Amino acid sequence: MRRKTKNAWLLLAMLCLVALPRASAGMSSFEFWDQKCAEPQIRETVGCLVHRAQSLVFTPPADQEKIQQAVILYKKALAQDSWNVSAASGLVTAYLRLKDYPGALRVLNCTIFRQPWFLEMRLFRCQLLEGMGLPLEEAKRCFADVARRYRENERFDADYVLAALLADSPEGAEVKREFHERAKPGTPEEYLWQSVFKDFDRDDYLKKTKLVEEGYRASPLNQEITLADCVGVMPGATRGHAASPSERAAAQRKEAEYHTKVRRQQAVSQAQSYLAQKDYGAALEIIEAEPATESAGDHLQLLGCLLREKTGRPPEEYQACYRQYLAALERGDFYVTNPNYVRVGILAYWPDKKSIREKVLANFMPGTQDQKNWEQYLDVLRRQDVFEVMFKW
Repeated sequence: MRRKTKNAWLLLAMLCLVALPRASAGMSSFEFWDQKCAEPQIRETVGCLVHRAQSLVFTPPADQEKIQQAVILYKKALAQDSWNVSAASGLVTAYLRLKDYPGALRVLNCTIFRQPWFLEMRLFRCQLLEGMGLPLEEAKRCFADVARRYRENERFDADYVLAALLADSPEGAEVKREFHERAKPGTPEEYLWQSVFKDFDRDDYLKKTKLVEEGYRASPLNQEITLADCVGVMPGATRGHAASPSERAAAQRKEAEYHTKVRRQQAVSQAQSYLAQKDYGAALEIIEAEPATESAGDHLQLLGCLLREKTGRPPEEYQACYRQYLAALERGDFYVTNPNYVRVGILAYWPDKKSIREKVLANFMPGTQDQKNWEQYLDVLRRQDVFEVMFKW
């Protein structure tokens, strides 16, 4: 389901951005980071370790030796940042590519042991267990437990619907009906309804999203989630290891961050229902009801800026919002290859082209043709065109 959703949004983004420069016109962001991460001073940072591993896994030909090298890189990233979800999920993918299904399961179990609130990993784990040979009724109970956790956490999103349907319980039909009622035309939920849930068939879905090679069966299949799964995955993990005060504090912080992210995603989903009806004021009310977070730089923050402009707020208000969004992006590493960073920079500083060049374009893929394209295009573009592209996106 995630793969289908991602492809749909990639297609939508391509259609919206054809009139403006794109990273793909010259060097892709992937190629840019291939070059940057070859530099000795950043080669061993967490971000570059994960990127280098992804390059090995996803750049053809992805042979067994390359993927084994990726496993080493993902583990080195986890040694620096044991909470890094990109490294953990990447390690799961690498093990699946190697057909080391017990290895993938260990990483999932370890991640869930340390981050029990991470419901997406639990859903993925149930599907992997069923593919590895977990009996059907036990697999359904696994999915039912995940659906229960979504319900208790008031997570009424697409993953909750999927878990309930894969549990094959009476709850599934009711959850599916409620999702359909919320899936307004023109929203991501409506696309998911049409492409995944409308004619959902459990066997067909699992066949299309198969994780395990046909005929594979693990015996015995250990379903317990324990610290022992972290041995060899997370640095310093031993069977008798007790969490230190700093580890417990980090866990509490990560759990809070996770729930904040989920809550903000739910707010965006609610706002999108109003956007589909062109009720921009109601959409903005939902966005503004969310507490501000200093380190956001997410879809909710950007959508709030765009809606402030769309609903006629004073320019100084929405331009300040755009600048706060830019500052949030700049706290991360990978904003320098994000074309939306440039577009929002134009919205933030227009008509001051000097500031746009010095504060924004100077940071975007330095030294590449893509940067030069934006430099040239800045002299002929219209701000309204940039706004319309961003609002459609």
